[in-house]
Amino acid sequence: MRWKKANDEIIPSGEFIFLAEECGMMEDLGFRSLDITLRSFAELKKRCPHPIKLTLNFTKSQLASEKLKEALRFFLMINTLHPSEISIDIKEEYFAESRGSRSSSRFLYL
Repeated sequence: MRWKKANDEIIPSGEFIFLAEECGMMEDLGFRSLDITLRSFAELKKRCPHPIKLTLNFTKSQLASEKLKEALRFFLMINTLHPSEISIDIKEEYFAESRGSRSSSRFLYL
């Protein structure tokens, strides 16, 4: 996901993700992005003669959201995708910062 200023200058993701999290908009932006990404992936899969896989990245707040699992299941279902067709890239920093908290041991089972 990329954001542009009025002059078409691209705002680095680190800047707008921080602002979106501060404003409480990251969850909505994340779900919208997930919807678009999985829909686009399903279309690409139909056109590609070879098996392909999609890797998703999430912010710390998205990974901590109880709604993520539900949203992933829903968007996979409506796009007739199987969970084995995606992978989730979780950065080491997430586990380092979450060490000792309950969220560090929570996993997504779709």
